[in-house]
Amino acid sequence: MIIYLVRHGETEWNLEGRIQGNTNVSLSERGKEQARRCAEFFSKKIYHRASTSGLQRAIQTAEIIVDGKVPISQYQEFNERSFGSWQTRLWSEVRRDTPKFRERWEEEGRYFRPPNGECVDSMIKRVTKGFQEVVDQSNSNLLLVAHGGPIKVIIGYAMGVDEFKTYEALKMYNCGISTLIYEQKKFRVDMLNHVH
Repeated sequence: MIIYLVRHGETEWNLEGRIQGNTNVSLSERGKEQARRCAEFFSKKIYHRASTSGLQRAIQTAEIIVDGKVPISQYQEFNERSFGSWQTRLWSEVRRDTPKFRERWEEEGRYFRPPNGECVDSMIKRVTKGFQEVVDQSNSNLLLVAHGGPIKVIIGYAMGVDEFKTYEALKMYNCGISTLIYEQKKFRVDMLNHVH
């Protein structure tokens, strides 16, 4: 089985450096164009199911890619991490108003929680459980459209490494495509963050 992982297209908030987290934000015109280019890539691929997070930017991206060819299932487990009261703010504002947040983030690592938000450890548990359930329910190729955080976690899970390390180390591009092969209950990373 082939699992295609796609990060959603660009939003205006991506451009502004505004924290989205699990806030519902629509694609920008450029994000819609990125999704259309992604759809060209997938026009030559075979997949039988599509899954997405429950957030609008991922749903819109999936709808453009799929173009009605297969049903799309939404899973809250693939939502981006909640950044709590930081959501809707610019990263530059958070750095200015909370000068020691980066030190705390590095000290606490996977357990660092923004005010009223979600720690990475909690997101890892949510995402990996949901991902394995979706894979176990599938016996054919799958398209999964989600967010940078969850996709980095899934890649770490597939590689059998500490998901926090891939969460911290990888950068996922808008509409970047990664491919996993799943055979005999083992994953293999075939392609990482390809932009079409």
